[in-house]
Amino acid sequence: MTNNKHNRYKTFLILLLLASVVSCQSGTDQAAVQSLTSLSQFHLAFIDTYTRAPNRQWDDAKLHADIDKGETLFSSATIGITDQKRAQALNILHRQFQKDYTFLQQRAKEGKPYFSVAGAREKKQMLQENYELAKKGELARS
Repeated sequence: MTNNKHNRYKTFLILLLLASVVSCQSGTDQAAVQSLTSLSQFHLAFIDTYTRAPNRQWDDAKLHADIDKGETLFSSATIGITDQKRAQALNILHRQFQKDYTFLQQRAKEGKPYFSVAGAREKKQMLQENYELAKKGELARS
């Protein structure tokens, strides 16, 4: 768990650095802000969908469909991006999504699908902070 907190802290610092660097550039891209909002909403809902709850039945096909949807959203968000800092911020968020679904796939193979309630709560807080930092970087451009 300590390693997980260390990784979250590193991710937070990287996004904070990116937000400050991106804010020094000119021109807010409203499409980028909207894209980050959509990605955030999807990612947080993904965590909710795959958090342990009473009477929830595991559906491997749904997980794969949601993974495909997320991958499509992240791919669409990166199309045409020439700003390296913006691309790097999206890449960090995308890698987190990949880690989340890889974790779920592994847990399902072990017969223990779903995020724990406490783990999901921590994960959602970290994700909200990271997406907000990325949005602040965009908004600071104006």
